[in-house]
Amino acid sequence: MAALASSGESLSTKALRNKEFYPLIRSKDAKAADASEEDGELCEAGSLDSSKVMGKILVCLRGGNGRVDKGKQALSAGVVGMILENNDLSENENVADLHVLPVSRITYSDGLAVYQYINLTKSPVAYITRPTTQLGTKPAPIMAVFSSAGPNPITPEILKPDISAPGVSIIAAYRPEDQLFDKHQVVFNAMSGTSMSCPHVSGIAGLLKSLHPAWSPAPIKSAMMTTARTQDNTIHAMTNTSHLKATPFSYGAGHVKQNLSMDPGLVYDLTVDDYLTFLCSLKYNQSHITLFSEEAYSCPKQISLMDFNYPSITVPNLNGSKGEEKSFKLTLKLKQRSAAKEYVFGKLIWFDDDDDDDDDDDDDDDDDDDDDDDDDDDDDDDDDDDDDDDDDDDDDDDDKEEEA
Repeated sequence: MAALASSGESLSTKALRNKEFYPLIRSKDAKAADASEEDGELCEAGSLDSSKVMGKILVCLRGGNGRVDKGKQALSAGVVGMILENNDLSENENVADLHVLPVSRITYSDGLAVYQYINLTKSPVAYITRPTTQLGTKPAPIMAVFSSAGPNPITPEILKPDISAPGVSIIAAYRPEDQLFDKHQVVFNAMSGTSMSCPHVSGIAGLLKSLHPAWSPAPIKSAMMTTARTQDNTIHAMTNTSHLKATPFSYGAGHVKQNLSMDPGLVYDLTVDDYLTFLCSLKYNQSHITLFSEEAYSCPKQISLMDFNYPSITVPNLNGSKGEEKSFKLTLKLKQRSAAKEYVFGKLIWFDDDDDDDDDDDDDDDDDDDDDDDDDDDDDDDDDDDDDDDDDDDDDDDDKEEEA
């Protein structure tokens, strides 16, 4: 008998009644006579034939109705367990849900392997183990599909997003009233979304405010952004769910590191006038400006967002050759708004005065090749980085990175 093992995610508290393999069937092969093939594949309401799925494990495709609702439809049809396969859009992005029956949610590539197993096996079977907690997952973090990504279409001089924080399968307060079929009486559940990242950053902001009472929101944001990290726990560049290298348009300045942000070394501050000038750059008129200022304020005649004292730097429409060095004054005038052909990312690194000159030279050399050779640099520096990683909280605040 052919064997196939795949790991998925689930918060289902239920287990299969018997520790034995159950018949496995695709939902599209178990659709009701009056249901479309698409509805059957997605396990939509009323699309399953109970006589075909009773006592079996059902493979459903993500999309259409909600993920938890698919489990409800499967359970109502007599299914004992469900394998929920990502579609080609969600690929490797997995989120654990609180299901009403034993469920394993798998990636798109694993789903294709399951389909192949079913097609090539006369009597395919499956078993779903009870969920267990796994710690120390690598690589982590990985940028989620739903993350609020850039670029910034309104003010391209400002990097979007500012920063990234944990947002997948976060334990949060839960009210299941909207799922009338769900009889779970729980006050906590695993939730996902940028709304889960927000409280992480808010909590760190509160921590920084307690440590630095005189800081306004601008230095607090600056401290988090300039100490954020763009590497995962394997000391390589962060990736997305497609296993491709993520960019600042995915993570902004990087993944927030609360311990490092407590002592950032320096901060970029912004005054009320800076914010009002920013509004002026967006063509706010005088009557609009007065809504944000208790005192009279006149917009400067010359405004450049490149002078905005922000902890990230984004330069639109910059031309030049790789490795080119020169001093210049850049003046940008928008003649015609059009889509950018490409984006190039880089970083600025500064050091404390007591750092060795040799270190500065090495980092300057690395920076020249930063755009194209990050992965190679990471591999070459693994030995050094491994030594530094043990003292990350103590030493990393000497080297600050600012995403550009």
